[in-house]
This record gives sequence, structure tokens and C-alpha cells, in this order.
Amino acid sequence: MGLRLRLFFVLIVPLTVLVGLYAVVRIREEEGQLLAAEQRNAAVTARAIQIAVENAVRDRQVGDIRRLLSELVNRQEQIDRIRVYDKALGPTLESEPGAVGGPVAAERLQRVMTEGRSEIVAEEAGNADMFSHVMPLRGRRGEIIGALE
Repeated sequence: MGLRLRLFFVLIVPLTVLVGLYAVVRIREEEGQLLAAEQRNAAVTARAIQIAVENAVRDRQVGDIRRLLSELVNRQEQIDRIRVYDKALGPTLESEPGAVGGPVAAERLQRVMTEGRSEIVAEEAGNADMFSHVMPLRGRRGEIIGALE
């Protein structure tokens, strides 16, 4: 084996492996950052929807809520469905009855309503990641009257 070939194996091969490993680590890091940014954006959108629905519920504008939910889902590509649940854990309003995914687990709804804190779960839907937000809905006096998914 000649000197050139030995130098090649000693210098170039380890360098190539090192660059490859760095690329893999960097890609994973960037994927994590993108996922976190998407999650933050989804949380902001979910909070805005929560405020709008709470205001409409307080004013007892059921027709407006239905129209709002339908328009949000139809105009926003990133929103798959919006559901409003009552204290009995049953869906009372739904933007798209045939939307992807089943109902939220009763334990999750109960936990959100009991603790009064939102929950975000990342799910896989086909080729894409999907965030499911479940948030408490509050009445006029701040009491929890249901949940929003």
C-alpha cells in the first residue's frame, strides 16, 4: 500500500465520518427547534381561539360559535378541527363532524377541567405531526364550564 493511500485512509476517512456525524447531530437539533417553534405557534393560535369561544359562550351566542368554528377550520390550513365539550365530557359543538381523529379521552378532558390547565399532545397523523390542544373554557365568573379541543 502506497503512502498516498495510507494518508487517504488516515486523514480523509476519519474526517468524512466526523463531518457526517456532525451533520446528523445538527439535523436532529434543527428538527427539535422547528418542532418547538411549531408548537409555540399552535399554542398562540389555540389561545386566541379559546378567548374567542369563551367570549361567545359568555354572551350565549351559540350560532356565532358554530360559524366561528367552521370559518376557522375552513380558512386555516393548520387547524383540523375544533370541538367544545361540556362539563359532562360530551361534545356540544364541533367544527367538522367528519374531521380526522376521534374524541378526546375522557381522562384528559377531566384532568383539564379539574386542574384548569391546558394540555398539549403531539400526535402523528399520516405523514405529518399534529398537536392536540385541550383547554378549559371559563364562564363569566371564571368557573370552568367545559373544555375546548
